[in-house]
Parts: sequence; structure tokens; C-alpha cells
Amino acid sequence: MSQIYEHEALLRDPFEYVSATAYFAGAASLVIGSELAFVVPVIAYTGAAVFTLRGIQRFRQARKVRQYQKNLTRLPIYKMSSSQLAKSYKKQFLGMGFTWTAIHAQRIYDAELPRNEKYIRLPKLYRWVRKFVYQNENNRRLKLLVKFLDSDHFLNPWKPLPDLEGKSYLHAVGMPEGEEKILQPLSTRVAHTL
Repeated sequence: MSQIYEHEALLRDPFEYVSATAYFAGAASLVIGSELAFVVPVIAYTGAAVFTLRGIQRFRQARKVRQYQKNLTRLPIYKMSSSQLAKSYKKQFLGMGFTWTAIHAQRIYDAELPRNEKYIRLPKLYRWVRKFVYQNENNRRLKLLVKFLDSDHFLNPWKPLPDLEGKSYLHAVGMPEGEEKILQPLSTRVAHTL
């Protein structure tokens, strides 16, 4: 997958799902039909275990690609209470972030290519639902439907995006590596931050 090569290929169809399915099918056929293939049960079960492990690996790789693509338009919601804020007299907590490297610049470049617009543009149905909610927010007959579509309920497939200014994919390019707390020394503020 992408970890072997210098240039990542995360904006593509996750074809690893196909090979994962083939591995799982091979494992199932070895377990169910080992007698038909004239394979000793011990060898069949060992082969099925190897196929299953390889299928799990390929499935995880595909899920990583799919999760990256999903995060380009929809970042996970980040919330914290005031009690979770770091209490320090030397540092100020700015939020969560990641160290920007060349790979992140490459991911941004790839995302902004015209052929990859489908990965950073919200789907038509999602845009239509958001427009519908906006146009009918004061409609009494559709009040329950609009309230549901405008909620963050787990059954709502068209949840509103978090209030995040700018391009969400700028934040998403660092998600595979994970984020960490960004702290600023209070001595460097010098009236530049409220």
C-alpha cells in the first residue's frame, strides 16, 4: 500500500477491499471444502488462518484509505470542557494540531488536483439537504424533519458539518499521523493574542 512508496496514493478507490474479500473467500473455501480440494484438515486450517490474517490486513489498509477520504470533507468533532484545559502559568493551549511536513504539502497538492475534486467536494445530496434545512427552518409543518436533519444525531446521515472555517482538508491531511496538543509559551504572546 502507500507506506512502501515515497509518494502516497490515498486519493483513489480503496481496491484493497477486493483482495480482502478474496482472502476471506479463500479462507472460507479452505475450511468448508478442504475435502473437495484433497487438502489435509491441518493444512486447510493453517491456510485459512493465513488467508484470514492477510484479509484483515488488506481490510485495514482499505479502511485507512477510506477514512482519509472521508475526513477530507468531514472532520471528527473536537470538543472539550473548560475543566479539561491545561492549567499552566508558562504555556497557553492553542488547540490540537500536527507538525507540517513535505508529505502534508503533497497531500494538499493531490487534493487540489481537478481529478480529485470528488474527494474534497461535498456530495450533491448532502448539499441539497443543507439547502433544504436552510430554506425550511421556519416551516411549521416540516419542523420535526428540519430539526432532525439539523441535529448531530447518530441516525442522521446528513449531519451538519462542525463550525470550522476554511478548507476542512487542510486539517485532514494530518489526521493519519494523529494530532497532539499545541502549546505556546506565554512569554512569546506579547499582546498579539487575546
